[in-house]
Amino acid sequence: MREEGQLLIRDVPAEIKQQLMIDAEAADSNVQAMAVGILADEFRQPYTPGRSRANGAHEDKLTLNLRMPEKLHKAIRVRAAQQGLAHADLALLILGKHLGIEIQKSRLNRRSRKRVAA
Repeated sequence: MREEGQLLIRDVPAEIKQQLMIDAEAADSNVQAMAVGILADEFRQPYTPGRSRANGAHEDKLTLNLRMPEKLHKAIRVRAAQQGLAHADLALLILGKHLGIEIQKSRLNRRSRKRVAA
């Protein structure tokens, strides 16, 4: 069994969640795999989606609960700490950048808002 890290991202902008769902459907994949794949690419980490049908997205909430290899999870935490961001906020900024969706500063937690230029 491989080690996994878990990353909970709350208050995901609807545009990001919708685009992940569209991209996942087009790729015959799921939101979990799409989001973690984007993060793995950003950090140049290998990622092979599991066979689970769970997609990491709560349909009734703007939340993503992402399971990923521990090495990727650690890389996200390290870069977030270096940049003074919460790790969920860094992941959200990366997803938004990749999908071409700007993240409003007000979406980030208080600590991260201070670090991100307006």
